[in-house]
Formats: sequence, C-alpha cells, structure tokens
Amino acid sequence: MRVPRQPAYHAPDRAAEPESTPQAPRAGRRRRWWRRSWRRVRMRWFAAALALVVLGSATAGWCYLRGLDGNIVTDVTTADELERHRAERPARTPGEAKNILVIGAGERSPDTVLLFHLAGDRRSATALALPRALAVDVPRCTGADGARLAARRATLDAAHASGGAACLIRALEGLTGIRVDHHLIVDYGVLGQIADAVGGVEPCTLDALARKVASSGVLLNPAKLLPLLDALTSSITSDTELNSLRELYDLMREIRAVPRDELRFLTVPTERGDQKDLAEADADALFTLLREDRPVSKEDGGPPLVTSGGAAANTMCE
Repeated sequence: MRVPRQPAYHAPDRAAEPESTPQAPRAGRRRRWWRRSWRRVRMRWFAAALALVVLGSATAGWCYLRGLDGNIVTDVTTADELERHRAERPARTPGEAKNILVIGAGERSPDTVLLFHLAGDRRSATALALPRALAVDVPRCTGADGARLAARRATLDAAHASGGAACLIRALEGLTGIRVDHHLIVDYGVLGQIADAVGGVEPCTLDALARKVASSGVLLNPAKLLPLLDALTSSITSDTELNSLRELYDLMREIRAVPRDELRFLTVPTERGDQKDLAEADADALFTLLREDRPVSKEDGGPPLVTSGGAAANTMCE
C-alpha cells in the first residue's frame, strides 16, 4: 500500500458567501432553479465527465499507470476529521450503493457540487447538483489553522472555504441525510487539456463521449494518452479509498455499465432564483429516494441526462 500524500489546504478560489438567514418564499414565485440554469451546470460538469470517460476507457499498461498513482493526492485531513465525527454521520445507504461527492476547484470550477449516487444493483445512477450558494446548517468544524469554528447558518461554499471538504461533507450530510462514501476534488484548471486532446467537441451523452474519445485516436497513441493521464491524475484529490487509478478505473467501469436510460443528472429543487433556499418538500422527497436507494424518475427533481430510448432531448448539450 502506498503512503498517501497529505494535501495542502486551499480555500476555494471564489470568495466565501456571507452567512445568511433564508427568507420565506413569496407566494406565487416558487420555482425550480434547474429550469433557468440547467445548461450552464451541464457545461461546467462536462469537463469532469470527459476526464472520467478517458480514465474509464484507457487500456494502457497497468505497470505504467500504477506509476501515476503518486500524482493523486490523498485527502487524509478530511478522512481524520470525518472519523472524529463518525457518531454524528448518517447511516450508510443499504446494500452496495455508493454516494460520491465531486467538488470542483480552480478558476473554471462549477458553481455547484455534485453528489453522485450509484445504485446498489448498478441498474441506475443519479448525479445531483447542489448550488454552492445553497444555505445550510453548518456544524462545528475545524478550520485550516486548527481553530474550532462555531456552528452557524451559511452557504455550502462558506462551509468549504472555512472548514475544507470535511466541513462541506458534514453540512451536506446534515442537509440530505445521505452518507457520503467517497469524495473527489477535481482541479478544473487542467481539464481543458483533455477536451482539446479529443478535438474540443462536446458530445451530448456518455455513450457519444466515449465514442468520441475512442475515435480521436488518443487511447491508441501512447504519446498522446500518457501525458493526458498524467495531467488527469495530477488534477485529482481523493479520499483514502479512491486514491489509485485502479480504484478510479473500477468505479468508472461500474458507472458506464448503468443502462443509459437510467442515468439521471438533476439539480436540487430550490425556492428562489438566487439558489439559496431549498424547496423542502420536493427536495426531501428526492433525498429519500437516494437514501433508500430507489430509482429516480424525471419528475423527481429535473431532466434526465439521457431520456428513455436514448433520445437526444435533455442531454448535456441541450
């Protein structure tokens, strides 16, 4: 087992949102945030999807790929902090289901975090985007300087900025009741290289994305593939169980095996256009489905990434 590298703590590039108290929604003005900004969310997460498809499609020799494991930073700080608060955390999702939190970093990072639920039977998967501006109850956390931070009402972004990934995860678990099994922090500053390497075109489904990667010739050209994988692994900070290419590769193979019409990409329902207040009834229904590892339909929170039958409507490029 390799010795994990300890990541240096860096606050997100964007300024933390000021603490705020949510206001009661005005009658007649309730709306779902995804109806207005779904395209922007999809485009920001496209780079991460492309990077993971490259990883899941790669067939280079594992002897070389194991040498790239050292590029992946293991987030020991978050693991230790979550262990200290294990009694406060939700129970794990039943069976073999997995919940993975993906956090963007760098100048081009999305203004959301992504909670990815992979069903225990591997017959469905749901990617749930939550705005960083969402107001949540932030628990007592440990700051970057080791100081204890008081519990407060603030945004997801403020929780991350002040207390790192552990504080963000605990705030998110308190909001949703969903146990986060794994987390990945992806630096978007290097992911543009991956899109450029496969032609810079944005296919609209994961299948199309995989075909684009394969047809680009990158996977069969070590001179192109190996620098690409080097850049990709250098962009990742992970928990202690996803800190190798083998583990990430196995995860992506599981995701790619999900039937395409059972893959959902949703945004959490919110009350206001500024994304700060949760639409509690709709959101709780969605969180319950994920906690209980039940399939999510289009009506449960937003448009699917790929519609039934593989139609192009409501895909990443819509």
